[in-house]
Amino acid sequence: MIERACPICGGGAFRAFNGRMAARCASCGSLERSRYQWLVFRKFVPLMPGAAVAHFAPERFFMDHFAARPEIIYRAFDKYPEHYRHPEVAVRAFDLCRDLGSLEPGSFDLIMHSHVLEHLPCAAEGVLRGLARLLKPGGAMLFSVPIKGEASREGIDPAVNDEERAMRALQGEHMRVFGRRDFPAMAAEVLGQDCLVRQAEHFTPQELAAAHVPPASRGEPTSKSVFLYRKDRAA
Repeated sequence: MIERACPICGGGAFRAFNGRMAARCASCGSLERSRYQWLVFRKFVPLMPGAAVAHFAPERFFMDHFAARPEIIYRAFDKYPEHYRHPEVAVRAFDLCRDLGSLEPGSFDLIMHSHVLEHLPCAAEGVLRGLARLLKPGGAMLFSVPIKGEASREGIDPAVNDEERAMRALQGEHMRVFGRRDFPAMAAEVLGQDCLVRQAEHFTPQELAAAHVPPASRGEPTSKSVFLYRKDRAA
């Protein structure tokens, strides 16, 4: 029998969340997609001392991790920094639709954002291009988005009310929903490479079970999938 433990904090107890049994780590609060994101990060993104990391809408467990690594230059950003309370990490106010030009191109070794692009009242393609410009040659971007259905659906007008947005099969404050077919194709076109980290190619069922990460049994991508872009070293 495989012993389950959160790969982020080592906790072995899990609680129900949003109708899913044993989905949330009782110690650090991580959900399934967070634990899988952590596995991908640890496997594919080794960071050397002095590496610069930009993290948008930062998760608490990553903030804790980088706060404990003083050899890494970690910068956290969010449109609403007042929502964050961390004793060691200051979150900078930042609007991805307007402020990308304020950061120097080629500044970061790693850029991270998870379930962020669906909230933006601007073109996701433009934001991905802008973020890629911020990477150093050889740098990486880790990202994920909610996936539902095959085709992406847009509704970026912020004035649209919740009822109308629900009628368009959008979700709450989300400006768009990404499709299983459309989003990988869009990301590949914008970034120039296939970015989907295919679970079955890189992690065994035993590794996933040990981290209490459910397998992508219905095919990928899903809302728990992770995408990895690596900038050409010659760029």
